[in-house]
Amino acid sequence: MKASSIELKNKKQITSATIPLLVLKEFESLLPCKVYDLIKKRIKDIPKEILTNDDKKSRRSQIRANLKKIESVKPCKYDISDLLINQTISIES
Repeated sequence: MKASSIELKNKKQITSATIPLLVLKEFESLLPCKVYDLIKKRIKDIPKEILTNDDKKSRRSQIRANLKKIESVKPCKYDISDLLINQTISIES
């Protein structure tokens, strides 16, 4: 998998809610999981006594909106996967 980084375009993208999502989205490219699916599962696991179904729906909506702010992904400048792949190919040859 290729590492990626989020390209920030303006100040509105960087809120206290989107900063942790930025980190998670960058790790998403390296791990076999989707950030939204993990968050959705975590929200679903919260008991109804703490968050009602409407509360959970509202939280998921906020997360989706924040994820849309940071969706532009570009290759990470520190990604060395191509270098490693090429090195592995040359060793095998």
